[in-house]
Amino acid sequence: MPIELVRRQAAQFGVASLTSSLLNSLTDYVLVLNPQRQVVFATCNVAELTRGKTLDELIGRRPGEILDCAHAAEAAGGCGTAEFCSQCGLLKAVLAALEGRRDRQECRVLRVAENRVDALDLLVVTSPLEVGSERFCLFSARDVSDQKRRRVYERVFFHDLINTAGSLEGLMAMLEREAPVSLRRDLELAKLGFHDLLDQIRAQKDLVAAETAELEVNVGPLRTLELVRHAADLSRQHPSGADLPQVRLAPECADAAFESDQTLLVRVLSNLIKNAVEASSPGETVTLGCRERDGRVEFWVHNPGVMPPQVQLQIFKRSYSTKGAGRGLGTYSVRLLSENYLRGRVSFTSAPEQGTTFTLSLPSDPTGRFRSTDSSS
Repeated sequence: MPIELVRRQAAQFGVASLTSSLLNSLTDYVLVLNPQRQVVFATCNVAELTRGKTLDELIGRRPGEILDCAHAAEAAGGCGTAEFCSQCGLLKAVLAALEGRRDRQECRVLRVAENRVDALDLLVVTSPLEVGSERFCLFSARDVSDQKRRRVYERVFFHDLINTAGSLEGLMAMLEREAPVSLRRDLELAKLGFHDLLDQIRAQKDLVAAETAELEVNVGPLRTLELVRHAADLSRQHPSGADLPQVRLAPECADAAFESDQTLLVRVLSNLIKNAVEASSPGETVTLGCRERDGRVEFWVHNPGVMPPQVQLQIFKRSYSTKGAGRGLGTYSVRLLSENYLRGRVSFTSAPEQGTTFTLSLPSDPTGRFRSTDSSS
């Protein structure tokens, strides 16, 4: 479209208009594009994304051109017409809006400018916008390059760290078998320490994946009593377990069949047990139990302590902890994994007469099958 007509369209979004004021109040980068995908409006902060280009320099140009996309000039038709453009999330989102549909896409832009190459990751949301008899595309973008880069580094870091810790755990196990009797206890403690380290690394890896909706759930058949025994055994394997409160199973535990992700469920129960142990004194007892109720299975962890009211009000919040700065992901991860991935509900009660009990309620089986028999531990 001739630049004179584009500037006429741009005048509708002048700096004094209400639309301009509203769009400039947003933190995302906002453009308005005409049916030819040319810029007719840009918020002030777009200069940060386009290496300082002014609004006058942006008017009439297409998104790939203002972003210095490496493919913007590869075809005679300009931005959006090269072979690479067929896979461009930004182009797909813009075309959807011009067809009258709201869309959301991730876009990876390879930028080349001043003999420098860099990568830009954008989360793009577009909506149709009508002004008078003309249709435009309202384009909003958020730079997620740092998030994407961090996730790549995190994946590599966790992968290498798990491999290293796993190798050391295996080495400790081999040394324990071959060492003199006098050294085996020390090597056993070292092996348990590496096992605990490896479990914490995997837990942190899963938590990061859970927060970014990348965590995979593997559902399989389980039994409640076997699961709580396993969780209790893991808590007793801590290298300093002799100095910790006792963890025991409630005598009224019910053995029931259900379906869930064993790894995530054990992680949730282990977190609850760990928190209960840390809130108890040596000589006290932490009780772990399971039961069937109203077609669901329930697990609970009890300790004799009581949480202050101010702690109860913030217990599931991210980064909140009674243990000092830099802690506080335990109960937050319990709720995140339980409710977002295990389809469960987590709750607690805490009172001077009863102590503190955390309860996790899960559906027994997505298909509705359920079997249970009472069993004492």
